[in-house]
Amino acid sequence: MAAAPANPQQPLINTWLGQLVGTMVLAGVVMVFFRTGIEGWKGIDAKWQLYALYAGVAAIIPALLYLTNFKQVLDVDRAAQQANGGRPDPAIRKVLVRALTVGGALCELPQSFGVLHLLLGGETRWFLGATMVTIALRLSYRPFERKPR
Repeated sequence: MAAAPANPQQPLINTWLGQLVGTMVLAGVVMVFFRTGIEGWKGIDAKWQLYALYAGVAAIIPALLYLTNFKQVLDVDRAAQQANGGRPDPAIRKVLVRALTVGGALCELPQSFGVLHLLLGGETRWFLGATMVTIALRLSYRPFERKPR
């Protein structure tokens, strides 16, 4: 019996899933770190907490702007794969993997400012909110689409 052909999207999906799981693990590690009684930096003005929140909100913008580039590269990759009979073009796939990596790094910015907010003595709920925003951004960078039923 012949084996089913491998899904050419699987390496991209694995990379994306690794990034998504990494975001959740990082959030868990930060929560455990701050729940063990570690306090933020002492003697810092409380206004800096607010500035960290503003920076976290502003950090959404680069990921959203880069999303258009990622989607364009993803569309080119899909068209090349369809033209090659289901095999991805190695040159285009390399650019797509790079775009996924850069987009993933940009998605982490809100969560990183949430960590800064915690270090400045901020509340945990704002860190969790920044983590949810990071996950929502990460979901926008998925390299696959659902098949129609």
